[in-house]
Amino acid sequence: MENKKIDAVKMMRKIREKLSRIYAKDPEKEKRDLEIVRKKYGMKDKMISEHFRK
Repeated sequence: MENKKIDAVKMMRKIREKLSRIYAKDPEKEKRDLEIVRKKYGMKDKMISEHFRK
């Protein structure tokens, strides 16, 4: 098996661009997806706002 170098920055740009296109078409999908993540990881809105105030 060959060792391939991974360009993490390039990969994240592609992911961000893909999500940006999806959410530009359907802004409510972003809210729904975030709600799913919050439930999955047991996060509450208060926890999120406290995290971003730091």
